[in-house]
Amino acid sequence: MATISRFDFKAVETSRSLTAKVLRDWCAPQLILAVTNLSDEDTLLFHVIRQARRTTAKVLLAHVLEGRPSRVGLTSRTMGIAYSADFALRALERMAYKLRWVGIPCEPVLLKGDPAEEILDLAKSRAVHRILLTIRSEKRPLGRTLSEEIAPWAGMPVCVVRESESPVVKCDRPVREITLALSLHSDCDTSLAFAARLAQEHDAGLTLLHVIEEGEDSEFIEQAPEAIASLLPAGALREAELLCPLEIVVRRGDPAREILRYGADTNQDFIILGAPQSPCALGSEEVSVAHRVLNETRCPAIMLGPSHARWDTMEVASIVSGFPHAFVA
Repeated sequence: MATISRFDFKAVETSRSLTAKVLRDWCAPQLILAVTNLSDEDTLLFHVIRQARRTTAKVLLAHVLEGRPSRVGLTSRTMGIAYSADFALRALERMAYKLRWVGIPCEPVLLKGDPAEEILDLAKSRAVHRILLTIRSEKRPLGRTLSEEIAPWAGMPVCVVRESESPVVKCDRPVREITLALSLHSDCDTSLAFAARLAQEHDAGLTLLHVIEEGEDSEFIEQAPEAIASLLPAGALREAELLCPLEIVVRRGDPAREILRYGADTNQDFIILGAPQSPCALGSEEVSVAHRVLNETRCPAIMLGPSHARWDTMEVASIVSGFPHAFVA
């Protein structure tokens, strides 16, 4: 009979305590990395203030200058706009000043290079608990967004908000409704644990939403909520029921359209999504569900990577998967 040493027990306990601490940090972050493209000031600051105030979090406010030095100096070509390094620094300082004015500690950070690589490297080196950035909606949302590039490798929640001219003001309204969009084709233990603890942190209700695509077994829809519950991890589901009011909702149709419709109809405050499983190629008519939701949702969306890997396991994972060395310290 195989024996388990005391060292093995300690390793298990350490792993469990780390997981609990990680989830607490994700749900009540003490350090938030906010990424700006400099044209999203109003939208980004609105959501930074709303999220940082609750936990008195410190904010790293970052902008990435893309490209190589030119005759006119370092430039950033974000959203088709070129910014000089001096302009970017002034803009960062102005935004940081506004955050400090309302009592939020803020450190501006100007980076140069590939946005995804630089953001991931900064997040790793500073051990941030959440990444917050904006997305500009497109009528034809083709091509992967920055959030989709970094979410699978971030090892932390990536919160995405749609850029708008005048963000909807909900400062006086607490978070009441959170939706976790479930995919039964992937591991949902961590997603469910995170969603339940986030709902508990905000004293909010949690909806587990699963969309059955057209063409799937029509008999499955008759007992859909019970059937979905039976397919979820029993332990994680019981824990979620103890942490917050929980409801399972099943819709039938196009997944992205139904997630967006439910979010709008029920005035959700957060929608939690898994990271896209496959690339969204430029010029392709096929886009991921997450990509479509990010481009059209009215509320912030939180993306979790498919492996939910922490930074201490990323080096091994990157070697195995052949991920570029630039992402590895």
